[in-house]
Amino acid sequence: MRRAVCQTRVPPDVPPSMTRKQEPWATAGQPSPSGTGSVYLLSSPVIDPAEVPLTILVQELAASEARKWLAPGFESAVGHASTASLLSRLLGMPVPQNRIAVKLRPGDKVVALKLEGRLPEGHVLSDEELGTVPFRLIGLDVRADPQTS
Repeated sequence: MRRAVCQTRVPPDVPPSMTRKQEPWATAGQPSPSGTGSVYLLSSPVIDPAEVPLTILVQELAASEARKWLAPGFESAVGHASTASLLSRLLGMPVPQNRIAVKLRPGDKVVALKLEGRLPEGHVLSDEELGTVPFRLIGLDVRADPQTS
């Protein structure tokens, strides 16, 4: 699996304990679409901030828009094979299964699959079942809270 994490420009007032190891883009050698932060592909729009407060701009994305967000490089946080397969077909690009936790920080961008409806607890959808559930693609643009910046 290729990992793509961009270099983040960390403000001088952020303590080193709040930063993470950064690597250059593995796929394109350029910053994320927002210019800073990382780009993630998630199997649901779960928000887990590394720091608060944050401002998160949310928008619905067409598959073509999602591809643009992901084109410079992204890190997959899609934990189930059936969801990775669906996203690969939908986006026309390989989406590796990668069960990791993501802590969002200012500058990060997220493309997330939003299933419409709630699944029974512990139920993992097969490829066939996943194909029957309505869904949307959601874009999250994570920013520092303007009230505290």
